[in-house]
Amino acid sequence: ITHGRNMDEFIELPLINIECLLEDESKEEASEALDALVRTCEGLGCGQLVGHGIPVELLAKVREESERFFKSDSGFKMRGKRAKDNARGV
Repeated sequence: ITHGRNMDEFIELPLINIECLLEDESKEEASEALDALVRTCEGLGCGQLVGHGIPVELLAKVREESERFFKSDSGFKMRGKRAKDNARGV
């Protein structure tokens, strides 16, 4: 769930199960998952992927590091600024 245009308005994020794309599932099921992903990206622009197999511990670590980065001072963050000749930053 995320905020809409007004802070009082909430939008429910679509859940897209991509497990069928990682396993030997039917082509119809995989096609439906891909269609849902495309509709979500083209429509709302974001959603939540489930069934991806990424361990919860790794997702928690990514969130923790992201929060730490965005709480850092701007000087530290600017060290990662990308340029034409350096697409990776730093």
